[in-house]
Amino acid sequence: MPRPIFTLLAKLQSTLAELEDALTPLQNLAGSLRGGDGPFPMKPAGKKRGTRTRRTASAAPTKAARKPARRSRGTSARLALQGKYMSALRKLSKADQAEVKKVRSEQGVEAALKVAAAKAS
Repeated sequence: MPRPIFTLLAKLQSTLAELEDALTPLQNLAGSLRGGDGPFPMKPAGKKRGTRTRRTASAAPTKAARKPARRSRGTSARLALQGKYMSALRKLSKADQAEVKKVRSEQGVEAALKVAAAKAS
């Protein structure tokens, strides 16, 4: 007389075999959808990330492809000054940065740049 554990194992084995038989059509279907390029069928085969398609001359540029509007001289000067200020701050310690920021809020960017240059050397 077989022990109860062996009867349970035999039943589990037969259930597993039935499940495998039932899942075979799904496995075949998934294999045909996959395309062999990886686990995700959403990715087109051979398409590299970051490649651009060439636009034809007849296609009108979209809003995102248009050149940005020209900046005024004042805007360009302000942005250049901001870049100098931020690069000067990057070189300083946190305590010195706090002091330079305080000078900027009270006296302006030019004065803050002078203080930052003095602290950097």
